[in-house]
Amino acid sequence: MSMGGLPSQAWADAVNKAYEAGIVVVCAAGNNFGGLPTSLVVYPARFDRVIAACGVMADKTPYLNLPPEKMEGNAGPTSKMATAVAAYTPNIPWARLGFSNWVDLDGGGTSAATPQVAAAAALWLHKNGGNYPARDWQRAEAARRAILGSAFVRAGASRPDPFLGSGLLRATDALAISRVDDLAQLPRDSASFAFLHLLSSIFGVSGTEPTDLYALELTQLALYSRAAQDATPDPQARLDQITPQQRRRFLQAILDEGKTSRALRDYLSRTLGQGGVATAAPSPQSPAPVQTAVGAAGPAPA
Repeated sequence: MSMGGLPSQAWADAVNKAYEAGIVVVCAAGNNFGGLPTSLVVYPARFDRVIAACGVMADKTPYLNLPPEKMEGNAGPTSKMATAVAAYTPNIPWARLGFSNWVDLDGGGTSAATPQVAAAAALWLHKNGGNYPARDWQRAEAARRAILGSAFVRAGASRPDPFLGSGLLRATDALAISRVDDLAQLPRDSASFAFLHLLSSIFGVSGTEPTDLYALELTQLALYSRAAQDATPDPQARLDQITPQQRRRFLQAILDEGKTSRALRDYLSRTLGQGGVATAAPSPQSPAPVQTAVGAAGPAPA
């Protein structure tokens, strides 16, 4: 899928259902101009049960650090990159819509990388999928492991790479892996960061507050908040790696920006206030977050 944006529970449910049915899901990591609207991998590519397609240029360097007026690819946070892989972009063969015999070099953005990874997954399933039960998560996980495990990384480079994930796609090498054993089913994906499900216990607040809805709204807001990202650089890290101070700074940063719904603003004001953290005066007309899509496709940079 060459599209993306903010998370939703519907997307999480669809991803979980597909993975458990043996379907490999590949999504564009997303694009940005000068870091805007975000330089991090967008949803649904951000889910762990989805392979995020990042970009790599002809010289095998990440599709990054281009002039601000040029589109570049998204990458990160660190916890996501283990389930990401890179493919070539920009200026790769691309079919012209509406013209049956026209192919030019306008393939650009992580949308151009996505079909390369998806095609490799389809070929692997066609060749080797019969080694696993039909409509079973093992089939999807084996294909994912073959693709991610065979990706190319430069000598001495870390895996996962912070920008290329598991490395550069090598479809032929992936196809040579006919079977992957010792498979482990990935945990179910959720639409909000795991540590935000602890909202009540973090502050010792009890009652009937809809904390799951608050967690989803906070996750959506955090994707485009530089302050929240500075407070908690990798909100998908293990719970024991996110300190209480980082949690508080994260929530305070969201509150200070004044973009929350009124219900979430009131909740954060109460809970943060109980912890002795001063809260900023919110905007009286703060809108609730809107799930607008961040297009993964776009014009090819020169």
